[in-house]
Parts: sequence; C-alpha cells; structure tokens
Amino acid sequence: MSPQQKARFAEFIRESSDMASESGQTFIAPLVARDGTEIPMEITVRSVTFGGERYVVAIARDITERIRTERELRIKESALESSTNGILIADPTGAVMYANRSFVAMFGYDGAGTIAGKNLGGVLRGPPHCRGEGHRPPPRRPCDRAGDDRAAR
Repeated sequence: MSPQQKARFAEFIRESSDMASESGQTFIAPLVARDGTEIPMEITVRSVTFGGERYVVAIARDITERIRTERELRIKESALESSTNGILIADPTGAVMYANRSFVAMFGYDGAGTIAGKNLGGVLRGPPHCRGEGHRPPPRRPCDRAGDDRAAR
C-alpha cells in the first residue's frame, strides 16, 4: 500500500472500531505481495465483542478475478451494443432477455425496454404498427420502408 492508502486504511479502521458490532464496512485497496506485485483486495471490517473485549476483525479477499471478469463483461456488452447486426437473446421459454439497438431499429421498436420479457415469436413479427394493427406512426419508421413486406401486412 502506498503511504496515502495506509493512512486512509488506518482512518477507516479507526472509524470501523466505533461502529456497532453487527455492521460491517468495505474498503478496496491494492495490497503489495512479497514479490512486489500489487493485488486488488476487498477488505471487510467489522467490530466484534468477545469476552467483554471489543475487537476489529478485517477480512481481505483477492478481487483480481472479479475485476478481470467485470472488465470482460463490459467489453462484451459494448461489442453487443455497438454491433450493426441485430442481436436478440431469449431464455429457454422464449421470453426476450436482451435486444441490442440494431435489432430494435430493424424491427421498428421504440426501445429494448418495449420488448424485454415478451414472447420471442411475437417480437420477431415486429410491433403492431408494422403488422398493420393499431395506430400507424409517421412513415419514417424502419418498418415503413419501401419493399418491407411487414409494412404491407
């Protein structure tokens, strides 16, 4: 830990010793291994009373893998969202779990939130206004392009 991190952690421990025994606080800081490698750690601090004495218990957990996994997920999420291909993910029952912007635009929906949880079969037919059902929006919607057979239905 750097001197500034050590000072912050010491202050954190002092503050934690004043808290109720049932509550806990979390602190994230890199700790330095014997070989000099920094390891990101999540440190949970709790005040406990044992045998009439009050103690501060700190449990440190290496979060290297969690940080790596979260980074990979952000990259994959960004790739899905920025794809020009329409991507839809449904659960085994056919309920829509995710649709990227391209899919939403291709099928004429107002946003992914309008199809989340809906049945896959109905979603793939497009929104009602693209199937000739209900109110028709202005003609600049994707489902109203010339040659799009959904607009003719």
